[in-house]
Amino acid sequence: MNNYAYPRSSRLLWIDYMKVLGIYFIVLGHFFSYGNKYIYTFSVPLFFSISGFLCHFENNRLYLKKVFYNLVIPMLIIFATLTSKVMFHSINDGTFSLVNLLSYIAYGIAGYYKSLGILWFVYTLIVLKLIYIITFKNIYLQIGLIICLPIIAIYSQQTNEQTNISVLEEDANGLINICVAYPFFFLGNVLSHFRVKLDKYNHYIQQLIIAALAVVTIFWCGKHNDLVLMYLNGYGSNYVLFLLGGIAGITLTYIISKWLAKFNSRIIRLLSKGTILILGYHMIFKGYMRALFPNVSWLDFLLAFFILICFIPIISIAQRYFPIILGKYRK
Repeated sequence: MNNYAYPRSSRLLWIDYMKVLGIYFIVLGHFFSYGNKYIYTFSVPLFFSISGFLCHFENNRLYLKKVFYNLVIPMLIIFATLTSKVMFHSINDGTFSLVNLLSYIAYGIAGYYKSLGILWFVYTLIVLKLIYIITFKNIYLQIGLIICLPIIAIYSQQTNEQTNISVLEEDANGLINICVAYPFFFLGNVLSHFRVKLDKYNHYIQQLIIAALAVVTIFWCGKHNDLVLMYLNGYGSNYVLFLLGGIAGITLTYIISKWLAKFNSRIIRLLSKGTILILGYHMIFKGYMRALFPNVSWLDFLLAFFILICFIPIISIAQRYFPIILGKYRK
């Protein structure tokens, strides 16, 4: 259907930079530091759009196999290790029980944030991938989802506000979060059809102007919209500003990544391959960093960067001895 100048499987360095910048923003956002509200405007939408960009269909069996090995297996491994950590603490403080363990696992399988934690993103992404295999040949279904899912998100938030019901973290679910995630996944997938043009786009002056406009848009949307908490199926207080802020952040990250892609870095490629590992375990490192530096400061920007550096040897070891946790499998 698409006549690409090179196979879709060919690796684009600027995509690697986008993934690394994206995971940096995720880590930085979890420090709840300066500018956090503006980072939340686009950090998670950025990753959903990248996932949509990289999503393409070959055949049912191969596609589902990739979803299983690239997402499901790593998520299960990370969830198991994090669950073990939680259970270890409960044994230490004398609150452990088999019922609690089984309940915790069941809530995780059902997609609840109180068990999945940061892995809600992977859970939602798996659902989006499954939706894609059903809808990718039917533009009417895709348009229907683009219209209906935001309406559901807006209606549910307004209903909660009118009935004075707050959406608690323990009620948050990775399944319903597709309402705020799908538009960005869809956008990324549409942009994948312009892969060659995006790769060859190198008009520096235009990029500079667009980047400046994107920065202004991010700050404007961040100022006038409430905090975007996508893990709660939240978009702030204005869905249009939510979309604009997300698109602006995606655009800015793309342009910065195009500039950085002039530097062919093995470390960037390595970190890009291990983003799911960083996503799953960075909160542990963040906890140690916050214990050492408890006060919010501009130092948090360096601490987030330092956490990425810490993952370089971890990803290298995983890539060599335990690649399945990175979503790799033998064909």
